[in-house]
Amino acid sequence: MAFPLSRIPRIALIAHVADTLLFIPIAYLGWQLLTRNQGANQTILDSGSY
Repeated sequence: MAFPLSRIPRIALIAHVADTLLFIPIAYLGWQLLTRNQGANQTILDSGSY
C-alpha cells in the first residue's frame, strides 16, 4: 500500500518509509539464507537415492 502511494505523488518521506518496509523482509530472508545450518542442508541433499 505504501509503495504506490509514495511513487505517484513523489513524496520523499513516504518513499523512504515504503523502501524500509520493503527492505525489512528481504534483509530477514537474506540473513536466514546466510546463517542457516549448512550441515542440515547437506544431509537433505545426500539422503536421496542415485
